Amino acid sequence: MDNTSVARPIVYGSMAFWLGKQANEFHSHRWTIYVRGLQCEDLSYMISKVIFSLHPDFAEPERTITKPPFEVTETGWGEFNVGMRIIFKDPTLPHMDIIHPLKLYPPSNAPLSAKKPVVHEYYDEIVFNDPSVSFYQTLMQGPTVEVPRHPLTDHFGTFDELEDLKRLMAAQAYVKQELEHCRQHLTNADGTLKDKVEMLPSAVSGKGSKKKRKSQAAAAAAAAAAAQLATHGYTLQRD
Repeated sequence: MDNTSVARPIVYGSMAFWLGKQANEFHSHRWTIYVRGLQCEDLSYMISKVIFSLHPDFAEPERTITKPPFEVTETGWGEFNVGMRIIFKDPTLPHMDIIHPLKLYPPSNAPLSAKKPVVHEYYDEIVFNDPSVSFYQTLMQGPTVEVPRHPLTDHFGTFDELEDLKRLMAAQAYVKQELEHCRQHLTNADGTLKDKVEMLPSAVSGKGSKKKRKSQAAAAAAAAAAAQLATHGYTLQRD
């Protein structure tokens, strides 16, 4: 269909569970790499298969999944980039290639947890430009098969405008709070600096007065000494 574009959302990513006491040198995590629907809905109405390319050290590093869920689960110890090739139902359409970095360890050196997985996933939209009439109808109809609830559903991320708005508002509040702390800190520092500047004239004046008093005392002592010499017939001469 000319001058027609249809966008359909997908989520792709990985989820890794630390094996805890069962972990060993070569199998520290159980992980799943996947392509899923936004609400874990069936994607087989538009996706024919997904080819996952794992690290070459795995047996059968290339895995082809032809039905949902489009995912691969394995165990291992290392992180690496996983290739995903999405093949669509319409054979005239080009495939879609994705490179996804598998993450096993939590960020910021957070402690490992056997109950809380490391989830690393992305939201994307596939845009079909000028699809065929039949594929356009397929896209508009959407999923026709109801799939069972995914066992990892509780750990999947949510991608909707309301959640994004909440995250943005929380980030905005945090930035505002930090700016207020900085402003208060600068205000306090400015006040301290002004106080010190105002003290300088009095300090300088005090030092001047003290020096003047010392000079006057020295002059008085000299005059007294001269008077005492004069009583004995001596005269103090100045060059």
